[in-house]
Parts: sequence; structure tokens; C-alpha cells
Amino acid sequence: MHTTFASQLLEELRKTKWLPPYRDGGLRQVAAEIKELLEPFLEIMQSRRSEIRTNKSYAAGALVFFRSVQRNKRCALAYLMNRLRRIQQYRWEMGACAAAHLAENMSAPESHFLKEYNNLVGRYSQTVDLDLTADIQPPRDLFIEVRVRYDCGSVVTESGPVALKPGTAHFLKRSDVEHLIRQGRLDHIV
Repeated sequence: MHTTFASQLLEELRKTKWLPPYRDGGLRQVAAEIKELLEPFLEIMQSRRSEIRTNKSYAAGALVFFRSVQRNKRCALAYLMNRLRRIQQYRWEMGACAAAHLAENMSAPESHFLKEYNNLVGRYSQTVDLDLTADIQPPRDLFIEVRVRYDCGSVVTESGPVALKPGTAHFLKRSDVEHLIRQGRLDHIV
């Protein structure tokens, strides 16, 4: 059946919460199917051009091949665009360290995209002198209580460095530890 490989790529992407491994082989299959579908379409368009207007079966056949090619292209582009959007979303939720978490699931172009995206966000943040990733949600309180899940080393705060050892609880400024909460290293105690 036409467009099966492309549909499988999108279905796999839909079923996963984050970023599944990049399917280079699946995209190659879609490209091969596009090439395979273009051959009969071009043959109908070139050899049966005069008969297309009079014989509706040739016109219908050409339309089926053409629409299948278009669907394959749309599905492949939707797969790639959805992956880039998920990478962007993960970057905003996890901060600049998102590349380390996603590395095994990204292709080389996606890794390059994330690196450039990080650079762009960093340069803009410096230009406007504002940490854009500090608060995803508007904070209710300036200071929050957090419990340390994993060893985070020391965090430098306005009042000095704070050692974040597993099992300890601290009352810290939200902007100082927001990135660690998003990474799952700290739990916000409500």
C-alpha cells in the first residue's frame, strides 16, 4: 500500500512522549517509495498525455500516483518538523544541557540544530540581559523549599555557595535552582 512507511514514522512519533530514535532507514524507505511512485506517474504523463483528457482511467491513475507522492512528502516533512519542535520544547524545559539527554536519539543535523539553537538563545539572553529559561511558569514565591534527589555539587546564590547533597532540604531562591528542578535533580516541596 502506498505511504505505509511514512505513516509508520508518524505513528511511532505519536506514540512516544519525548523523542524516539531518529529513523534514517525509515526516511530512506519513504524516499525510495517516492521515487518508485514517480516513475509510473511520469510515464503516464509523458506517453499518455493526449489520452488523459479523453480516458478518465489514465487521469485517475496519474492522480493516485501524484497524491501518493505528495502524501509521502508531507508525512516525511511532518516527521522532521515534529522532531525539531520536540527538541526545542525539550531545550526550554531542560535548559542548555538538553543535548546530553537527547544525543543518542538525534541525527547529526538535529544535533547541529540544537547547538545553534542553544547559541541563539544564549546570545539573545545576553543581549537583553535576561535569563529566558529561568521560569517556565510565573513564580508564586520568590523563595521555595527543595529536596535534593541527586548530588548537584554547589550552587552559587546571592548569599554564597550552597552544597546540594542528596536527601537534604533547602530554602532557596527559585531562579537559582529552577534549572535543577526541571532536570529532575531537585524536588520542589509544596
